[in-house]
Amino acid sequence: MAHRTQVQGVLVLSLILGIISLPLCAAKDKKPKEAFTVSGYVGTSSTAAAPGMNVVLIDKATGNPLDSVSTNFLGRYKFSNVKPSTYIIKCEKVTREVTVVAKDIRMDIDLSAPGGVMDYAKSAAQKAPGSAPPPGPSDPALQQAMAGEYYSYSGTTERKLMLCPSGTFFDSRESSYSGSFGTGQGGWGTASAGAGSGSYAIQGDQQSGTITFSYKGGKRTQAHYQSTGERGCYKFDGTPFCYSGAARCQ
Repeated sequence: MAHRTQVQGVLVLSLILGIISLPLCAAKDKKPKEAFTVSGYVGTSSTAAAPGMNVVLIDKATGNPLDSVSTNFLGRYKFSNVKPSTYIIKCEKVTREVTVVAKDIRMDIDLSAPGGVMDYAKSAAQKAPGSAPPPGPSDPALQQAMAGEYYSYSGTTERKLMLCPSGTFFDSRESSYSGSFGTGQGGWGTASAGAGSGSYAIQGDQQSGTITFSYKGGKRTQAHYQSTGERGCYKFDGTPFCYSGAARCQ
């Protein structure tokens, strides 16, 4: 009987010690983040995106380039697995310094501004309503065939594009970045969401072609679309969008 009591005591003590050690093991296994992202947007001005631009990440201490990426059709770039240190972000002749310590960094670049600094107030002012240039000739039958609401989600950004059969459009985006732009619009602001609207012209067929967007703010951009092979899904200058329903147009 005494032996059984002793064994039970040992088992209880082992169980208690095991429970106590669980938080300690969990705390030990939870390591602090050691690498971060440096990302942002590049524009030829505060309202025009700069797609296809080469952006280089340079180690400031050594001057050695560590990585290079190209901006997408919205002017976005991103470097991943960046360790804490001080770096130089270079695009064209613009160089900007960034120090990574304990969080992800956003660095926007305006290639037309002194030092490449993005002036968000200027961007907002230039988005004031104005006369939009016409989008050009369009194919009415193709407008009817391609009309609908299209949805895209990539990284931390959700985008919606509504093509109305009448030739008008609406676009919007929501992102964890503190920028503001529409599909192909390439503008920046201080909110975490953006939207745009205007008229569009489309040429091609239901497999591929070109859409010209004419924004109410006076901006005019063009995007090439290509079917991905999946029904209702296209790539607009490389960014995937899929049909999500009928266009909700007034």
